[in-house]
Amino acid sequence: MRALDIDRSVSTKIENFVNSVLSDTPSQSDMRFAEHVLGKGRDVVPALAEAMEEAPWEAVLLRGLPALDDVAQTKILTLLLTAPVG
Repeated sequence: MRALDIDRSVSTKIENFVNSVLSDTPSQSDMRFAEHVLGKGRDVVPALAEAMEEAPWEAVLLRGLPALDDVAQTKILTLLLTAPVG
């Protein structure tokens, strides 16, 4: 398993993105989250996209992700991280 350290600036960028999606989708439905997130993961977490391109079959342990305390935020984060993985 590969480890990928997310630096503080990327972690902050991820947290800001998650919060902006949450504020832009007051209905908090999964489909609305997906509409905002799909296709943007590569831009927000480019290191993950690059790691998945190098060896898509190998698991990646992400360290340094922002700590989120809301279910909706966690859903958005999950959608964001799955976009580059495919």
